[in-house]
Amino acid sequence: MTDSTRQFKSDLEKFARAVDIGIEVVVKKIAIDIFTATVRRTPVAKGALRASWVIGVNIVSSDIVNVSGGKLSKSGATAIANQQKSKLSKFKLGDSINITNNQPYCLVVEYGMFSGSGPKITAQGYSTQAPKGMLRKSIQEIEAGIDSANTEFDRIRG
Repeated sequence: MTDSTRQFKSDLEKFARAVDIGIEVVVKKIAIDIFTATVRRTPVAKGALRASWVIGVNIVSSDIVNVSGGKLSKSGATAIANQQKSKLSKFKLGDSINITNNQPYCLVVEYGMFSGSGPKITAQGYSTQAPKGMLRKSIQEIEAGIDSANTEFDRIRG
């Protein structure tokens, strides 16, 4: 192998590592954006539902968080997101990122399965604080942002 061939191979390997690292950074950013938006969008009575969102890399958490001493504010939601970010440090391309909430009533809030009526329930059975869900709505928003960025990138690139 000639010196120029070795250098070319080395340059390609460096580029491949840089691209992989760049993709990892983007995936982590998307995951934390979805997570943070979901936590902030989660309705609060006492805060257990909001506090129970967790991130797992290659695992699905079975944790359930119990909150005592009052409500969890939106600033508390930011604290939760910051705490969960550290779990993403283990993420590598090919891994799965799982965002879960194991409170028994989470699916009721996410999918609008409240029965009956009340001042905090929509006619479709959703919480008035999360009338289109939490996680699904956050994913839709992030996807729309990515689509918009891709369209703009394509426009600029020509």
